[in-house]
Amino acid sequence: PALLVAIREMRQHAAAYATQVVHNAQSLGQALDDEGIRVEARDFGYTASHQIAVNVAAYGGGVPVAQRLEANDIIVNYNLLPGDTEPRNPSGLRIGVQEMTRYGMREDAIQQLAGLLADAIKGKTVTAAVHALRAAYSTLQYV
Repeated sequence: PALLVAIREMRQHAAAYATQVVHNAQSLGQALDDEGIRVEARDFGYTASHQIAVNVAAYGGGVPVAQRLEANDIIVNYNLLPGDTEPRNPSGLRIGVQEMTRYGMREDAIQQLAGLLADAIKGKTVTAAVHALRAAYSTLQYV
């Protein structure tokens, strides 16, 4: 019975959740681009899915930037981008928004998140601000 209730609830929110995930990912791409961080697929609206690809070669590359973000309690994946030739030295990050969308973040909060990401990518410490933003989104909205 509990599983059936969970499945019914997921089906109830599936379309709204999927739509909001794409809106949030596009919003994150635009906001990071506005912050001067190069986001791939700009000409295509940054994404049509749950994630964006960010080129951080100008900030040291995917591995060190992912580590810098992790030190600020932001978890992303480093990722090869088109044109990369060395798998151990990718120039990009893959950033997904599905989890924060599940906790109710919408475009306005994603804009705040983008500012924190940009600051951390550029070397600033934003851990306290990350915790404050995350604390405002602690209840699942899409279950």
